[in-house]
Amino acid sequence: MDGDVTAATKRFAALELRYDALATDLEETQAALRESRERAAELESRLKAATAEGARLSEQQRTTAARLEDKAKAEEALRKELAEVHTPRKGRAARAATQ
Repeated sequence: MDGDVTAATKRFAALELRYDALATDLEETQAALRESRERAAELESRLKAATAEGARLSEQQRTTAARLEDKAKAEEALRKELAEVHTPRKGRAARAATQ
């Protein structure tokens, strides 16, 4: 009978050690999971910020492209106007000058 008690006590002690090891593993796993979730939330936040910045930059690029296009049109209009000013006039004044 004493042998059965001793064996049971040893099995119980071994089970307690196993339980403690599993509890420690569980705590470490839960801590790692919390850290992973925090990191994921941080990365998601950074992704949202980067996406918003990308959208802002895209809009800025569209605005800049539109301004450049407007500027090019204005420059072309000025070139045409300048060319008209420097082009000899045809009509009465031109005919009078040739006579």
